[in-house]
Amino acid sequence: MCLRLCVVCVVFGSGSVVMAQPCSPVQAGMVVADDGDVGDGYGWSVGIDGDTAVVGSHRDDAIGSDSGSVYVLYNDGSGWDEVQKLVGIGIGSNDGFGDAVAISGDTIVVGAPGDDDVGTNSGAAYVFTNVGGVWTQTGKLIAPPVVGGDNYASAVDVDGDIMVISASLTDTAGSNSGAAYIYRRIKGTWTYDTRLQSDDIAQWDRFGIDVAVSGNRVLIGADSDDDNGSSSGSVYVFDSDGSVWTQEAKLSASDGAADDQFGERVDISGDSLIVGARYDDDLFNRSGSAYIFEHDGSSWSQAIKLTAFDAAGSNYFGQGVAIHNNRAVVGAWGRLDAFGFFNAGAAYAYSRSGGVWSLDAQLIASDSEGGDFYGYAVGVTDDYAVIGADGNDDFWWGPDAGSVYLIALNCETSCLADLTGDGSLDFFDVSAFLAAFGSGDLDADFTGDGVLDFFDVSAFLTLFGLGCPQ
Repeated sequence: MCLRLCVVCVVFGSGSVVMAQPCSPVQAGMVVADDGDVGDGYGWSVGIDGDTAVVGSHRDDAIGSDSGSVYVLYNDGSGWDEVQKLVGIGIGSNDGFGDAVAISGDTIVVGAPGDDDVGTNSGAAYVFTNVGGVWTQTGKLIAPPVVGGDNYASAVDVDGDIMVISASLTDTAGSNSGAAYIYRRIKGTWTYDTRLQSDDIAQWDRFGIDVAVSGNRVLIGADSDDDNGSSSGSVYVFDSDGSVWTQEAKLSASDGAADDQFGERVDISGDSLIVGARYDDDLFNRSGSAYIFEHDGSSWSQAIKLTAFDAAGSNYFGQGVAIHNNRAVVGAWGRLDAFGFFNAGAAYAYSRSGGVWSLDAQLIASDSEGGDFYGYAVGVTDDYAVIGADGNDDFWWGPDAGSVYLIALNCETSCLADLTGDGSLDFFDVSAFLAAFGSGDLDADFTGDGVLDFFDVSAFLTLFGLGCPQ
């Protein structure tokens, strides 16, 4: 009998073994733009926070050819629907407004790397604020050092009062060395704070190819860093004490190799971060992988390397990655469809329980077809994931109009310390734990490391102290 009721072994046809988790993801809806058109690329970028999602359509011709636009979706409890279309004030042809998007609470930030305000393709970021239920542009940001060709705002993220915006093609430390820029919201106004660069930055590193922020930590990818071979890639973690930003760590894959491009996609949530390596060849040529790192209070370490159980060449698993609390999603846009056509795409949903990350489900679009690029962009929050398919030839708007899919994670509320399964925590649960621990039963392995020691006792007591969610 398994005392920890959430742990059930599932063996896939590939022979890989994972633990089933209390999440059963299913497609909750497919959304296309209300005014979509051929080639808009709706779903190229996505973001989600709670019941609000944002979708970039960077090739929409809203104010000129490929000027771009962004759509806001809202879940009112009955389904996800478009509630507003955002178009930046002053955008023009080829600005690519919507190339990158992010949302946190009442703030949406949109990247337009093709903006030409301070030079061709210098780039700009647009800030929108929810005012009385209406998303209103409240700022346009261009960092002071930005010049033509920097592609500023090709990656953006925001969390609370901190925003990070990248310019991976800036040349401040050599050609395409890259940089990232921090803004803080002070008394309601987003104010430029500082520029971040790594302590070993070099030309062609593309520092800032992707960025993420969680609390006072910023994660920055440099997919062309050469520590483990040419373009093997790395990521940097920066931490702030409230005024000064300091490089906390430089991370690379435990098995990094040339051309993996580790760091081309990144995300962070508290003490966990995820990094994509879409060109990793461990299973097949460019089958791809993703790595989760966790912070133990003093340092970061690699917790797990994720690969698809049905990996194949040119799947690009890790092109899209997202992590939030104990949920993670990885996109693999190159996966074949049921008829063998290329680039239909898939995504993989994971969750963490008892310290172990495990696969919940493989996600495939209900209308999957070759060329959809499902999984190129992904986002996740507590209850939902959003997956972009910017190449979808939807029945209404035509080729490459694009679409997004909302995935209900359907995660059960679990109480891991309830070893007796009666819904409450009491002496009998403590007795059950001690009995398992004393007999060497791995049901007492609450850290998931295969060893019973003091840390399992500590983990059990912590969960016991938290009580069972009601």
